[in-house]
Amino acid sequence: MQRNRIIASFCPRRYALLLMLCLLLGCPVVAWSHAHPKQMTPAPDATLQQAPKQVRILFTEDLEAAFSSLKVTDAQGDSVTAGDSQVADDQPKEMSVPLESLPPGTYTVHWHVVARDGHTTEGTYDFQLQ
Repeated sequence: MQRNRIIASFCPRRYALLLMLCLLLGCPVVAWSHAHPKQMTPAPDATLQQAPKQVRILFTEDLEAAFSSLKVTDAQGDSVTAGDSQVADDQPKEMSVPLESLPPGTYTVHWHVVARDGHTTEGTYDFQLQ
């Protein structure tokens, strides 16, 4: 009789654990990711002989174009972009910005992006032009 009481006292716990396991395995998993740079042109810390016409960054996630921006500044903090940054229609992971004609110097790329899942990331990196 004591054996029956022990089994009965453990059964509700087992059922509860089994139910939680089923719920966890049965629910779809939502992927919450942040967009991070995958490829940057020009590359971080690059030393270039010729001025680039644009800066382009390929991210790991699709971007919300309306809330994402890319700008480039010179050593004094002045903008050297020749227009607004854009997310490519056919490649929602890619953002670019056209540049003015650049003299030799150090330039900083500033990016601020919102992934389609709503997560925001930002960062900076430098490149040099000789």
